[in-house]
Amino acid sequence: MTIRMFRCCAAAAVALCLAACAKAPPPAPALPASHPPLEGPAATPGPPPQAVLARAGGITITVADADAALVAMPAADRLEAISSEAAVAEFVSSLVDQRLMAAAARRDGLAQGVPGEGGREQDRDLASRWLDAQLGRLLAVSAAGIAAYYGTHRSEFTEPARARVSRVVAPGEDAARRARAALDRGASLGEARSQAGPGAQADEFWLQDVPGAIPLEAATLHMAPGAVGDIGAVAGGFAVLRVEERRPARLRPLAEVREGIRSRLDDEARQAAADAARSRLREGVPVRLEPAALTSYAVWLGRGG
Repeated sequence: MTIRMFRCCAAAAVALCLAACAKAPPPAPALPASHPPLEGPAATPGPPPQAVLARAGGITITVADADAALVAMPAADRLEAISSEAAVAEFVSSLVDQRLMAAAARRDGLAQGVPGEGGREQDRDLASRWLDAQLGRLLAVSAAGIAAYYGTHRSEFTEPARARVSRVVAPGEDAARRARAALDRGASLGEARSQAGPGAQADEFWLQDVPGAIPLEAATLHMAPGAVGDIGAVAGGFAVLRVEERRPARLRPLAEVREGIRSRLDDEARQAAADAARSRLREGVPVRLEPAALTSYAVWLGRGG
């Protein structure tokens, strides 16, 4: 069970993480060199395996449960789960939710064909099956919903004004003036660089009208094609730019962005459904984390034994 399972992420990723954690542990878990092994003796003994980290009704999450879950997690998620005391607490809380989901799956008759006889691996599989069933009830995003989102978020789909520019950077100001004169009379970029002499560099690129543009480039964005800007000091010398082409700001049509909107709205709906499912399972079930045990466990994980 990964720490990302019940954080603010797409519920689709939540389901994938649940499924991934049900797989066999990786042969060589990637842990920092200073980290104590999760299996076998550690340099400094950690909290006892039976120490309780969290309680929820009749459910208890022990150090042994947390260790087993960490070993089964993908390396990147494992390192995130042990990155701080708050992360460890969130990870342990996700194990509580896993147990609640597994219990709900058994109540809903979803345990048939899932091996494990009530063990940790079965809990992982049942939690994944139950969450998949909950998310499977979601309605597909409608065309009207996509159009409504597009209409109220047009700024997200507006491309800023752009300009394609040629630039010469010369080591000295006199060399930059020669390059500017060449650009101003319509010389090619290569010729302008040659006029600047040894050490000059030239390139061509697109500039966008976005906040924070440096003054030299911001001024260029407002010039007509063929216009040459003033010389400006830059890292490595003095630069001069000529506008080759301008494109105004453009609102991308709905047809271009429809699938992206659909994916976003679908992710949001799945996330909301996963959060709602978690809340329903916790109704009437007081969840209590054990601060002293959690702190001891987090410190042990973080200090390398």
